[in-house]
Formats: sequence, C-alpha cells, structure tokens
Amino acid sequence: MKKTLCFLALSLVIFSNAAFAANWQWVAKNEATEEFPVLNSYIDADSVVKNGDTVIFWRLYVLDKPYKGYAMFLYQAEGNLTEPRQIRDLQIYDYDVGRTETVEATSPGESKAIPPGSLWDFEITAALKYAKESQKPKLPNK
Repeated sequence: MKKTLCFLALSLVIFSNAAFAANWQWVAKNEATEEFPVLNSYIDADSVVKNGDTVIFWRLYVLDKPYKGYAMFLYQAEGNLTEPRQIRDLQIYDYDVGRTETVEATSPGESKAIPPGSLWDFEITAALKYAKESQKPKLPNK
C-alpha cells in the first residue's frame, strides 16, 4: 500500500511538472547596453503558433549578472511578419535572483518596429522554425 501511494505521489509530481514544461531553444546573446546588461535569449519551441502574418511565442531573457535585482524576464510575444516587422508583448513576467516573480503585466503592449538584424528579428526568425499553424478546433460529436 505504501509503495502504491509513493508511486501515485511521484507520478503526480512528474506529470504536473510535465504539463508546464517548456522546450527552451537558445537564440542569441546580446551585447550590453545602457539599458540592459548581457543577456541570453531563448524561445519556447513548443509554444510557437503561426496564424497568417502573425506568430505568437514565449521568449525568455536570462541575464549574465543580476541587474537592478532582476535575473530573468519572460515574455509572451506577438510578431507581425509583414514588412517592416513589428513585435509587441502580450504578457510580461520578471523574476529576481531567487526566481520569485516580481512583476506581472498581462495587458498587451504597443507594437514596436523591429530593426533588421536585431535580437527581436532573430527571435521571430527562430520562432518560425518551430511554428505550428493555428487551427480552429473541431466541434465535439453529438
């Protein structure tokens, strides 16, 4: 009985974490600027959805060193694929060095133009490699 309970408890932990697992793919490392220190950019390959001229995906910035108490930034981004490309954040989550969420913004931001060859441009190009076409779900059977 104890073994069964342990197995069930372990299974719940494994499967509950798997439901929220991400497939982070490294995109690029930027140069430090006045606004940000050096950071590595990743996209979640499993979250990328393309719908016409739009791609939606999660991106993660991991700082090489903490900056103003922050260590990571998680964004859900929407990229417009028509020229000139644009990007906007749909959701934003900032994390401190202890991985505690410190900022949450779930209202879509304004679209920003993407300079060719910029980190945002690389992220959208990388996301498109993993994009699944958005599909309308089928209705259930009667």
